[in-house]
Amino acid sequence: MRRHGIARALTQARLDWSWERADSAWYIVDLSNRASIELHCQWGFAEVARAEKFHTTSFTGGVGLLLQAKQPTED
Repeated sequence: MRRHGIARALTQARLDWSWERADSAWYIVDLSNRASIELHCQWGFAEVARAEKFHTTSFTGGVGLLLQAKQPTED
């Protein structure tokens, strides 16, 4: 079911929920998951750190990314 907009819709819903509660959103992902990284970059997620493990999360490819997006401001 790739490329049908489902991940985009779910990500937008997650961020809409997040923006009602916080000024930033965080996301961790395996470095090899390029499709998910590219999707999240559309909402301004940017890399904050990379590591073999974040707390209890380890990564199949050996490296994970921690990304953050700030809530968009209305001009």
